[in-house]
Amino acid sequence: MRRHVIMVLWCTAVLWWGSAQPAHAYIDPATTSYLIQIASAIIISASVAIGVFFTRIQTFLITARPRIGVWFRRTVAWFAHAQPPGLVPPGSTRGVSTGSVSTGSTTPILDPKLRAAVDAALAAGATGGGTTTTSTTAGATSAPATSWRRKLFADDRPWIHRLAVAVLAALGITVPLLAAGPVELFAANITDLPISLGTVIGAGIVTALSVGAVAGLLVSLLRGRAFDVAVSLLVGVGLASWVQLFMNIDTGSFTGEQFPWNQHLGQTLLNSLVWGVLMGLPVLVRYLSRQVWRMVVAIVPAILMTIGVVSATAAAVPLPMGGTTGRYLSMAGLDEVSSTNNIIVFLVDATDESVIRDLGQASDFSFGPLEGFTSFDQNAARYQETFPALPFMLTGADYLWNQLRSAYFRNAYDTSSFLPELKRLGFRINMYTAAEDLYWLPDDVTRLIDNLSPAKPKVNYPAMMGAMVRLSAFSRSPLSLQPSLWLDPDAFSGTLQGSAGQAAPYVIDDVALYKQILDHPLRIAGPQPQFSLIHMFAAHQPFTMDDQGQRVPSTSRLKQAEGTFKIIYTYLDQLRALGLYDSSTILIMADHGTHLPWQQRVLTAPLLPSLLVKPANAPHTPLQHSSAPTYMTNFQATIMQAAGGDPAPFGQTYFQVPEDAVITRRFYWIRPAIGSYTGELQVFDITGDALDFRNWRLVGTLPMTEGFYR
Repeated sequence: MRRHVIMVLWCTAVLWWGSAQPAHAYIDPATTSYLIQIASAIIISASVAIGVFFTRIQTFLITARPRIGVWFRRTVAWFAHAQPPGLVPPGSTRGVSTGSVSTGSTTPILDPKLRAAVDAALAAGATGGGTTTTSTTAGATSAPATSWRRKLFADDRPWIHRLAVAVLAALGITVPLLAAGPVELFAANITDLPISLGTVIGAGIVTALSVGAVAGLLVSLLRGRAFDVAVSLLVGVGLASWVQLFMNIDTGSFTGEQFPWNQHLGQTLLNSLVWGVLMGLPVLVRYLSRQVWRMVVAIVPAILMTIGVVSATAAAVPLPMGGTTGRYLSMAGLDEVSSTNNIIVFLVDATDESVIRDLGQASDFSFGPLEGFTSFDQNAARYQETFPALPFMLTGADYLWNQLRSAYFRNAYDTSSFLPELKRLGFRINMYTAAEDLYWLPDDVTRLIDNLSPAKPKVNYPAMMGAMVRLSAFSRSPLSLQPSLWLDPDAFSGTLQGSAGQAAPYVIDDVALYKQILDHPLRIAGPQPQFSLIHMFAAHQPFTMDDQGQRVPSTSRLKQAEGTFKIIYTYLDQLRALGLYDSSTILIMADHGTHLPWQQRVLTAPLLPSLLVKPANAPHTPLQHSSAPTYMTNFQATIMQAAGGDPAPFGQTYFQVPEDAVITRRFYWIRPAIGSYTGELQVFDITGDALDFRNWRLVGTLPMTEGFYR
């Protein structure tokens, strides 16, 4: 009976830890997965419990009334200090008939085996246990002493049996962590991962089975209690890693900003305690009942694997197996320029106007190389994220999170005339940026962009699985380990490689870009005019590049920005060496201002993207400043004028906006759903001096209802 009680307590503990912790209050793919996992756990655990205990439950219900009656009579008799009626006192022969305990009749109420056990216990009690003690002592004296090694490693189970138990316990960790977890995370971040669903599923299954088999093989080499403890710990880790999904802190997305872990010390300590308890439960069960332990180490991993497979399947079913991976944005033409007309855009991510001001005041930095440039200090952004700022800049189409991303990209490029007009003017168009910010499918831009590869990329499987496993492990590890698993936005940058004979994919990595520029200086490709957009990390977190363009563990925003300009200056020097600096139109512009944490829900200061422009054949003057109220809508007209086209259909150029113009510019501050907050776009109208936050007026909010992952 004791082992049945242990099993019930075990199931109760599992379900309590799994369901008592509050999940996020908002519904997103991750939370939906949690709900599916909870439902799966309850259904599967209930089914197992019913199957295991059905006979016991049935017997208990049938014998419940007699048992209660006996218990009641004994309790009353105990309180009355009298013998219960109908019971035989120890040592008495009254009411005994043919070796059976009787209540005065000849009908036995105990079977012979149980009667013998009772008689033996009574005899031992009557003699004070002396006979038993003497026998045991004599046996211990005659038997050889058992060594601690024998106690620890003695095992009568065949190796193949231990292998099966160990592999099952290991798969209880590896299948959710290495196969199911990556699929769920891919589904939640499909727009930000440059790989396909089929690749994730295939690599995840192979990795999970391989690691599980190897781990199980190693554990199976142990024997006896050492083996039991190792298997127990595997089961405990698997269980704790699943429960961790419901105890995680809402850290938001990996934007490069460090999360304030030191503010959650108490929660981290409690989380570590929970992990210790859950990991110790299987060991405790093994100590109390080996039979129940055998059931636990078989059932719990099977349940964990089933839950993982069910939740991963639910997340993957709505997605295309091929994902968004196809032709890719390559580095082809990055070291080439035209002999006639070059329009070069350095998109310096998150480089706020305040960064430009701070650089201008830095004693060890100079804007001297920017001859002929004008800095527009009042420039306003349309959005606060690269998507949809970049496609809006190129198409003029707004995205308000009220439609599928796939539909937005397709319609935006189909209805825009900007890039088609550049192609009509004979320009080669190269976009060196992240594909997920530029298009949904390569077909959206295949007729517009020239550095699209002609074939699919190769997948660097070790790099891909390393990043996916780290991402999955982050959500399934104790809080004390999560800071060491924190990911940078470029964690998946090395997962794709160029197909045979083709240029490698472009990765937003300023240090790598600097090396590319140094190793492959600019060269003239021919007379065809060229438009190139080069996306740089610039002042975006994390800050891991110094002012010399070299990778370092950590630095400041300002030093990283200095390193960005050093890279740009090197590029401009190579243009000068080719005699093409003067004839080129060059823009150094941010897609948005400083990136604020998504937990911040109230805007308290201006967010202005930097903008520095040099028209073709501009005089060699030092950096000039303009207070004209420019806006991202001035981009297309400026480029069209530089290309020799008619800018009028696209609006005013940056230089056509008067400094005293009174223009209301609209800014959408994107605040995704996080914690108890729902996703919303905060809509600001900016009129007058954009550097004065009093001129920023919040005119409303729009719910973010669609397009997060599709």
